[in-house]
Amino acid sequence: MNTLADSGYFVGLFNPKDHHHARCKAFFSTYAGQTTTTWAVFTEVCASLTHSKQKAFFLWATKVQALGYLRIDSPLAAAVAALWQLIGKFDDLPMDFCDASLMYLASSLKVHRIATTDVKDFSVYRCQAISGLCMCWMNRFANKNGFQPLSRLRSQLLYL
Repeated sequence: MNTLADSGYFVGLFNPKDHHHARCKAFFSTYAGQTTTTWAVFTEVCASLTHSKQKAFFLWATKVQALGYLRIDSPLAAAVAALWQLIGKFDDLPMDFCDASLMYLASSLKVHRIATTDVKDFSVYRCQAISGLCMCWMNRFANKNGFQPLSRLRSQLLYL
């Protein structure tokens, strides 16, 4: 199972003061698949975290990427027109570059799940390949879909 990850999910996971922290941590502790994100998400996460939390985030990302649970995949430079088209499609609810990069990946990778705290935006976004994304950052949703705990991974990760 593959799930896209938005910046709010990572910020919630790594910032104990974030009001989504408990739900993001609960989702992560029960999720058993691969997480795919983009460099745009990494940039947005780093802009939202303190320097020490950025270091912890990159240490964690290095570990989970080496274990095969994190994939960092960004649209190619040739996708600029497609990204701009996505951004222009949602004038009433402006889509930023980070969200467009995730929606582009959702379409190209045929991924239907996203770990996000931005329910408002991602419940509206649609693209050609998928009719909508399932938001799976809430613990009740993760349990409903039968995600299994990753106990072997949890023991190898840095928890803040």
